[in-house]
Amino acid sequence: MFQQDENQVERNKKEKVGLSERFMIAMFSPREYGKLLDLSIGKLISFLVCVFLLVSVIQYAIPISGAIAGMGGLRNIILQKIPDFELKDGQFTYDDRLEIDSEELGAYVLIDTSLESISESDIEAHHDVVQEYLVSKTNMIITNFVGGKEGLRQEYKFSDLGSMHLNNEILAQYTPMFYGMMLVGFVMSYFGVVIRYLASALAYAAFIYFMTKMLPQPEVSFGRIYTVALYAKTIGAVVAAITICVGGEVLVLAGDTFAVFVTMFIMNKVCLRRVMQV
Repeated sequence: MFQQDENQVERNKKEKVGLSERFMIAMFSPREYGKLLDLSIGKLISFLVCVFLLVSVIQYAIPISGAIAGMGGLRNIILQKIPDFELKDGQFTYDDRLEIDSEELGAYVLIDTSLESISESDIEAHHDVVQEYLVSKTNMIITNFVGGKEGLRQEYKFSDLGSMHLNNEILAQYTPMFYGMMLVGFVMSYFGVVIRYLASALAYAAFIYFMTKMLPQPEVSFGRIYTVALYAKTIGAVVAAITICVGGEVLVLAGDTFAVFVTMFIMNKVCLRRVMQV
């Protein structure tokens, strides 16, 4: 009975590792991973949910919301930042000529409503992009070059839209819907983070598991190594998310490289040097 009471007290102590302490240990203290590995599966899941949320907020919510807030909100962007436009009676007018040729986005965009209509022959070929959008006064052409050099081309005539009427003022009325779409985008981003995190942790765990097979030490279960990987990825995932938030190809590459090295370093400390109990 006394032994059972001691075991219960020990379990209670282990369960009292708070969320903030779990973050600190996962990111900065490989020697204390034993505390994390002895926690319940529920504690692990609650920790991961917080990690996924933090990463999603940093790399998606902060840059998007910051950009929108910096321009006075979506309504202000539509009414003040976007040049006046109108779609009425099958004709589209836009107060400016817009041309974007971005290899980064893989897209070429041309909006020129001074042209009555537009076709591929009116512009130079842009086969170095994935998609091409051409808009004139009466038609729009979308070309997708993924399918081949000639691309998959679709033409839309504004006259086919009938009596549809759209301008800045009307579009601004749909601001709540756009915010709702952004929320949906955040949820999708969250699940994308979840899938990438779990999959990459699986890859790290598989690599370390095969490494332990070559060492003269007691066999460590794959499940235990995978748990280590889930915790070890924390600091790399957060740093990589920050680099995405800040932006810049070199910085993002540096963040991804750091994430790989720091995760492997922690897992090496915990698994290969027997810091954890087996």
